[in-house]
Amino acid sequence: MYLYEVSFTSVSSYFPALSSKAYRAYFLGQVISISGTWMQSVALGWMVWQATQSAWSVGWMAGCITLPNLFVTLPAGVLVDRFSKRKLLLLTQTAAMCFAFILVGISVFSSFSLLWWSVVALSIGCIQSIDATIRQAFVSELVPAAHLPSAIALNSGLFNIARIIGPACAGAVIHLWGIPYAFLINGISFWAMLVALFYMKPFLIPLHHPPTTLSIQSMWNGLQYSWNHPIIRALLSIAALVSFAGWSFLSMLPVVNARYLQGHADGLGYLYTACGVGALSAALLQNFMASRWNPFYITGCGSVLFAASLILFSFMDHDWVLYVYLFGCGFGLLLQSSTVNITVQRIVDPAYRGRVMSAYVFLFLGLHPLGTNTIGWLSDLWSLAAAYRLQALWVGGIGILLTWKYHSKVSNGATPVTSTP
Repeated sequence: MYLYEVSFTSVSSYFPALSSKAYRAYFLGQVISISGTWMQSVALGWMVWQATQSAWSVGWMAGCITLPNLFVTLPAGVLVDRFSKRKLLLLTQTAAMCFAFILVGISVFSSFSLLWWSVVALSIGCIQSIDATIRQAFVSELVPAAHLPSAIALNSGLFNIARIIGPACAGAVIHLWGIPYAFLINGISFWAMLVALFYMKPFLIPLHHPPTTLSIQSMWNGLQYSWNHPIIRALLSIAALVSFAGWSFLSMLPVVNARYLQGHADGLGYLYTACGVGALSAALLQNFMASRWNPFYITGCGSVLFAASLILFSFMDHDWVLYVYLFGCGFGLLLQSSTVNITVQRIVDPAYRGRVMSAYVFLFLGLHPLGTNTIGWLSDLWSLAAAYRLQALWVGGIGILLTWKYHSKVSNGATPVTSTP
């Protein structure tokens, strides 16, 4: 026990958020649970490709999971500002676990139907949309305000640790035992988060603002606050850019693996893992730079790095350097998305946190289905390489433009010139 405490004391000197018992439980539970979710995502994409051999179908299935973000996240923000975030997470995690076991059943006992799998994917997407909104706002109850940048950076890190573990395990599990086992392991993984949520209850930081009312007006007030705040508005624009033309390139990796690399399920896991390692590296770097650098400089650098890496990746070289390009893609995109999250959470009024973060999730995840379907359509219309290059130029160009326009409006990564709407 003494060695355990000493090790956490040493680590928390670099990552202050880990000094919180509530956050440590949350971190461990999320790593396990999200790793299982990534296994499920990879298994779905691989199953659809095997059944249809269509890039559009792969993009469509990925889009079905994220489509509910367009309709669910904004009302979810009002719920988050009204009810206990911990209790809401218990509900969403339990529901997601049940659907994972449903996937096991239908993958074993029924033949593939794109229509019915799309319905199930939409249902899962509704749960994940609410869950994502809650998790974005929940961090403020796990750590003191001074440790919030560390906690958000570590959240990005844990997501990308899961991005590494989940796809790698999915590739191995699918290769050895089959797709249904990936769904089964995901269902079991939710128990880690449920246990963590029960454990952390005594260690949560109490709220210091009255809960909002459940009404359309409350949701509208949150949107007005986000729009009228110049820095938050600019940062949410970057979140929208990354959602539509950034992370959607991942949905086509099953096509890259099968069509260009002639790979199997384990090879697909390596592609996702290379991107995840890059994103994890950026998340760890964010822990040290988020409070020191102008956020728009960071997002601008991320835009350029992603654009250059994706253009190089689009040539589909049959060499180890392909994984280096994916590393650069993950690193650049995470610099953008993590910086937006950290800066918004530092400057937002706590009374609006749930609704502003719901707007963030709405843009960051809600536009994703449009991006995945667009890149799938362009891939079938022209070629996947051409779609990737267009995507890279869009992210790089708009990212540089936003950096040029807004970098002078903040004095550093933490202090906006205009901090109120």
